[in-house]
Amino acid sequence: MQVDELETFIHARAKCLSVAMAVRVKTGEILGFHVARMPARGTLAEIGVTKYNWVTDERSMKFQRMLINIRHCFKEIITFKCDSHPSYKKWIKSQLPHAKLDRVIGGQKPKAKLDSEKAFCPLFAINTRLPGCGMI
Repeated sequence: MQVDELETFIHARAKCLSVAMAVRVKTGEILGFHVARMPARGTLAEIGVTKYNWVTDERSMKFQRMLINIRHCFKEIITFKCDSHPSYKKWIKSQLPHAKLDRVIGGQKPKAKLDSEKAFCPLFAINTRLPGCGMI
């Protein structure tokens, strides 16, 4: 199982959304997703607060709700593969205490050994399901 979040926006860049998604690695099947509001960061944060009152962060609640909704698809002991987002471990363990977590360190692009070989991406199953996040 692979989990990740896609960050996007609605109407204006200061109104950020997070789309949590879970994908079965072997089949590429999308098992679940939830959309959550999240506050803008950086230079857009002030605009999000003052102009849109966009301050609610629903990511934790919606990510965990997604796990609850698809829990019936899991074996008792399941391994989740995800990026190095610091909250994933806490969110997954709170709903599935026996789950194992295999984190892939971000920022490290896989390299092909030979020009004719394609690079292996450990998060391929989910990266190819999220728009704008496909591997090059």
